[in-house]
Amino acid sequence: MLILTFLFSTTLNTLLSLTATSGLEHHQLILVNNCNETIWPAIQAGAGHPTPQDGGFQLSTNQEIVLNVPNKWSGRIWARQSCNFDPNGQKGSCATGDCSGQLGCRGLGGLPPATLNLLNNNIWYHKMQ
Repeated sequence: MLILTFLFSTTLNTLLSLTATSGLEHHQLILVNNCNETIWPAIQAGAGHPTPQDGGFQLSTNQEIVLNVPNKWSGRIWARQSCNFDPNGQKGSCATGDCSGQLGCRGLGGLPPATLNLLNNNIWYHKMQ
């Protein structure tokens, strides 16, 4: 099992903690919001991989979420800021990393500016956009 811990800061840099245990068929992605404001993490899975949480959700200050993804999962994760969504939480917009005004990005990428964290075959990358 590979455990990835994201500690989002106000500058949206991430600190990545990796723990690997052989023999298990999944990874745990642990997202922690250390910002002084709510963020909206977004997830875009690679082709053929499942998208956790419909690709987006709200994460309040000091809140964390654990997502289980299959071994060898690939995808991108980024934090969206200053989002406003309708009362149903579906349509809206974000100042950073917006994905066509959707809460759940469902395969859509985010618009710049955004700081992307990429995972591909258990290798981790960090990309400023």
